[in-house]
Amino acid sequence: MKFLIFSPPYRNSSAGIRVLHRLAQELIKLGYHSFVFTDWRETARLRPYVGDCVVVYPEVIRGNPLGAKNVVRYVLNTPGYLGCDSTYADSELVFVHSRALMAGAQSATRQVIDESRLMEISVIEPWLFQPKPELERAYDVCFWVGKGANVADNETMTRVNDYIRGKKFLQITYELPSTREGLAHLFQSCHEFLTIDDFTAMLMEAKLCGCKTTIMRRHGPEDYAEDVSRFSTSWYDTAAIGNFANICRETFERCEAAA
Repeated sequence: MKFLIFSPPYRNSSAGIRVLHRLAQELIKLGYHSFVFTDWRETARLRPYVGDCVVVYPEVIRGNPLGAKNVVRYVLNTPGYLGCDSTYADSELVFVHSRALMAGAQSATRQVIDESRLMEISVIEPWLFQPKPELERAYDVCFWVGKGANVADNETMTRVNDYIRGKKFLQITYELPSTREGLAHLFQSCHEFLTIDDFTAMLMEAKLCGCKTTIMRRHGPEDYAEDVSRFSTSWYDTAAIGNFANICRETFERCEAAA
């Protein structure tokens, strides 16, 4: 069985992209042929060669641009949130990256989304994202917009400006810091992480480094209270990826036999 994973080119600043590329790597370790397809401009040229590949689309991709017969929809954010499809075809196998997304994924498909469809792949390196109390806290606040740009309004941004006024702050961008090591060092050197993106792995990464973590809502700041301790000791669950591959094989072989 071969897997073709549809993903943007790799970049450090997107946990979702890192998850897709890591999925391909871990499938290879399990003995499967696995490829990441990033040149979306060449979709039409690739279509005739897809064949029996299992094509994995993240939820941000509309429809089935490769015309694949074996499709997996990997939900990494709320269906429909970023202008993508809010419902999925019955022929697609739907998996989710976290328990927080299970209800949203269930509303997008008639399949049963239960624990067997959970494939959480951590891309938070526990050896990087940990407290470093010996480091000077050089910044009061580091600030991230990210996907929050899709929901931020003038009132929210006014609250952000009021919140950081008079504080020594640094804005995190898609280019800065440029490495995972640099991001961990920044969190270890900062008192507080502030974001208007409430679904970013940076919340967990900052908290693991000992940062106070705050989400700026329209009504004001809100503490991020999630327990992130599991990410301090484990890298990922190989059983979840093996389960994913087994469900794909059993489902698509059954469909082939019935065709």
